[in-house]
Amino acid sequence: MKVYKPTPNELIQGFDRQCNRASDWFDKADDLLFSSKILYDKCGFLNTRPDDIFAGDSKILWVINMLRAMAIECLLKGVWLLSGEILAEDGKFKGIPGANNHKLLLLAEKVAEKIDLNFSKEECILLDRLSYCITIGRYPVQKNWSIGQKIPHPTGSSGVPGYEWALPRDERLVESILDKLKSASKKG
Repeated sequence: MKVYKPTPNELIQGFDRQCNRASDWFDKADDLLFSSKILYDKCGFLNTRPDDIFAGDSKILWVINMLRAMAIECLLKGVWLLSGEILAEDGKFKGIPGANNHKLLLLAEKVAEKIDLNFSKEECILLDRLSYCITIGRYPVQKNWSIGQKIPHPTGSSGVPGYEWALPRDERLVESILDKLKSASKKG
């Protein structure tokens, strides 16, 4: 019995097809958001004071926000694809030109050149803060000491940007960002 083995060209075409399919990015965003919600609900964040900056278990907050940030990144890339652009070509991931993959504000600005996302100033600041969580949710440090130093803090403090989380304001901002991206994902 002979087993079919795809050619390198077929594998490259398959990679490009999957990477350039918006629905795959939206599905991954749903997976990440579902996981973040389970953690959020299990850690009792809803039972904290509304003004609590270090709401719930701050150790898990990094991971929850990392998952949310990664979901937002996937949604932005899916919306990019709906605008007629691509993310991969000839078996290589290109990303969104002019934007760093994990810098949500830069990604949002590039996507907004194609599809109006209408993010508020506060939402843009939160996108910047959430970008920080993509790394700090996985690793103990950023790539260098200065990353995150110029991200505005909603409280005016000088703490680590992703760590400070003000309920219910930051939760409302996350939901607003997600709603706008999900709405944009339905326009394609």
